[in-house]
Amino acid sequence: MTRQGGFKRLLIALALLGLAGCAGRGNILASADDVAAANRATAQGGGSFTQALATEYAQFASSEQAQADYGNADYFAKKSLLAANGQAVPPETVDRWNIPSEKQGELANGRIRLMKALDGGARQSQPVLAAKAQGRYDCWMEQQEENWQIMDIAQCQQQFEAAMNQLEAQAQGPAQPAAVPAAEHKFEVYFNFDRYSLTPEAKRIVDQAATTVKQQPSARIDVVGKTDTVGTDAYNKRLSDRRARAVVAELVAQGVPRDRISASGVGETQLPVPTPQGVREARNRVAEITIH
Repeated sequence: MTRQGGFKRLLIALALLGLAGCAGRGNILASADDVAAANRATAQGGGSFTQALATEYAQFASSEQAQADYGNADYFAKKSLLAANGQAVPPETVDRWNIPSEKQGELANGRIRLMKALDGGARQSQPVLAAKAQGRYDCWMEQQEENWQIMDIAQCQQQFEAAMNQLEAQAQGPAQPAAVPAAEHKFEVYFNFDRYSLTPEAKRIVDQAATTVKQQPSARIDVVGKTDTVGTDAYNKRLSDRRARAVVAELVAQGVPRDRISASGVGETQLPVPTPQGVREARNRVAEITIH
């Protein structure tokens, strides 16, 4: 977290405590106390959504504390305590964070999408899932400001997208005859360097994709494996094929019919992040799942 970003977090934390009627404890040294308080807090009011939101923020604060990010641990612990006290706690806004200019529009659109679902009844109809969507959105915002842990940014964003996909699918209700085709959904499954086996996080992403597929009985699934630019063209083509096949196998294991899936590997020919030859780029070691 940047020094400027940390100062901004501190000011916002103090403002949040003011709303709660508590003494300001935005000091980084107090983060351990606030995280502990958030994890043992008992809901004092509010509905199921605010209670679930308190849990989401407490878990996120604990994660930040474990990574020695004490400023953000303190900030999100205080958001948890406000929710536990039954107060309305909104998702973050882009203007409060030092987000790279090229990422601001994506995050702003994500918040519009989130607020549409929340204000459309998701807090009442799906309180736990709605709380997860808000918590993962704030996680995405915080990680994007730091802008160096690429896998963590991708994980928070994908978890937000997965929760939103479920909220929006459930809001649509049962499919009607001659309905408009379902919206396209995309998932990115990342791999370790020179590997094609699925990590536990990769399996969770595939499981989220499988859940989305099951909600769209007529959907088709395309899986495209990719690699970074380390290695020969022939080697990377084989590696990308294996990554695609690994994702397909997991989808099938989750109950997705094999005949609805097409799979291919394109090696390093369609890089999500263009790089020179021989560069290890984590965002290029991916299998992309497109549901349409």
